[in-house]
Amino acid sequence: MEDEYDLIPHKEIQDLKEELQKLREFPAGPAARLQISLSEVSQKLDKMIRIFEEALHNTQAEGGLSVQERLKPINTKIDTLMEQQQEIAKGMIELADMMTSMKKQAPSPMSQVSSPINSFQPPTFGTPLPPPPRGAIPPPPRKQ
Repeated sequence: MEDEYDLIPHKEIQDLKEELQKLREFPAGPAARLQISLSEVSQKLDKMIRIFEEALHNTQAEGGLSVQERLKPINTKIDTLMEQQQEIAKGMIELADMMTSMKKQAPSPMSQVSSPINSFQPPTFGTPLPPPPRGAIPPPPRKQ
């Protein structure tokens, strides 16, 4: 009588038993997977909260000033700058209004002047001098 069987190493049998035990403890159904996922998300959120709390503690420890207190001088400067820009804008609007009213009141200076290109006459200074004879122009002075 011949027995037919395969020899399986002890370690492989032990691994299979452990895997079977894990499957019994955690059924692989969708509800179990959802529960595991929620658990992991919860752990990650806890880590994030600890990080934010530590960051808050570190920022408050730096000089004992809160973020608002450290930004207060910058906010003041920005407010001043905004006020100055508003004053400049008001002045520009008033200047534009003044220019518009001046244009309406005064006639256009271009409408009073005839075209200067067509009416240009070179000035006359009495009798013109005769041209110098050829070759009579002295040479330029020599550099020494």
